Amino acid sequence: AVVAFVHGGCWLREYSIEHSHALATGLNQAGYAVWNIEYRRVGETGGGWPGSLEDIRTALAQLQSLDPPGVDLDRLVLAGHSAGGHLALLAADTTPAVGLAPIIDIADYAQGSGSCNAAAVQFMGAELVAAAAQYRVATPLPGPNDRVLMGTRDTIVPARDQYLPAGY
Repeated sequence: AVVAFVHGGCWLREYSIEHSHALATGLNQAGYAVWNIEYRRVGETGGGWPGSLEDIRTALAQLQSLDPPGVDLDRLVLAGHSAGGHLALLAADTTPAVGLAPIIDIADYAQGSGSCNAAAVQFMGAELVAAAAQYRVATPLPGPNDRVLMGTRDTIVPARDQYLPAGY
């Protein structure tokens, strides 16, 4: 099986792929092939909406074109943590995805008072009132093969019902 992983870090340039190195290493040691994905982040040219999502889609297409020997790409799972979970769920299309404390309702999340909440507005490039349609497009709707895991003690992305689409 292959895990394509997208790191978190509030979409900010201060948090790079190194943020997920330990998890990627652990997954690899457990027998998974890991494609640890980096993307342009807020504060970098092209980072934010929609450039960061385009980077995830490009990385997935590159993985498919490489078709690494001995790796079963038919058993691919896209996973991500926090802001990376948001991007993973958006990019999943037909690939099963696992969101680890993902930011799902980005419009609601951007209204919060924390630093990561403020980064959501930076990621989108505009306040909700000026870009409501953009915020709707940037809100993932997890599919039946996707999984969302949230912690009850998480203060950055709290497990609140409003972050989950109806039926979850």
